[in-house]
Amino acid sequence: FTRGLAGGFLLTAGVNAVSFFFRTGGFGSLLGYPTLPSESIGFPLPVWEAGKFYRGAFVDYRAVMINIAFALIPGLVFGCVGVWGREHFNQWVEEFEREQADSQRLRFQFSTKTLLVLTTVVALAIAAISSYRQSRVTLLAVYLIGPAALIGLAMLPDRIRWYWRALLLVIVAKGLIGIAISTGFALGMPLDKVMFGIFVCWVPQSVFAAFGITVGLVVAAFRSRPKSDSSEG
Repeated sequence: FTRGLAGGFLLTAGVNAVSFFFRTGGFGSLLGYPTLPSESIGFPLPVWEAGKFYRGAFVDYRAVMINIAFALIPGLVFGCVGVWGREHFNQWVEEFEREQADSQRLRFQFSTKTLLVLTTVVALAIAAISSYRQSRVTLLAVYLIGPAALIGLAMLPDRIRWYWRALLLVIVAKGLIGIAISTGFALGMPLDKVMFGIFVCWVPQSVFAAFGITVGLVVAAFRSRPKSDSSEG
């Protein structure tokens, strides 16, 4: 139930982040252009708007609380689904962990030295891209392609343990964020604006991708169940 509740909050966080583009009508000042007076974010209620103060604060905390309460709706639904199918979910997780353990014993594993070499190559590639052109195109590429690049680097190497995948993911993510920050400085953008752009671009892509993969795995697992198991359920 707790995991389902957390999933509902994450999904709502993704919706809140992507609401910036609908309320603003585009990227606004995220690419170094002058701030538009219509920039705002929040769903179902706006919690921040450019140039507006809420009782002396930059954020409308009343709207924040209402949006958090709204997040309880999908959270409770996902939590109930988790409780209803907990036996099947636990069984699938155990099977997945067993398959990962078997594959790690049978397959060749990258050494730490190999991982460091691979990370160095990726870092040099990132540095080359960063120094090639400090422009809005570079910043836009980090915003839009960053999560897909991270997922690709984490999932494509088939023989790397999950621990090393996560480590590689963190290293490359920091490199991409560093490119965005340096590009923002070259464009005269403040740090908080660049980090805000990464938030509103990366969070929806990551959350919706994770949600879609999870739903797909659950549907595939249900379809692959034996007919007798399905009839008993």
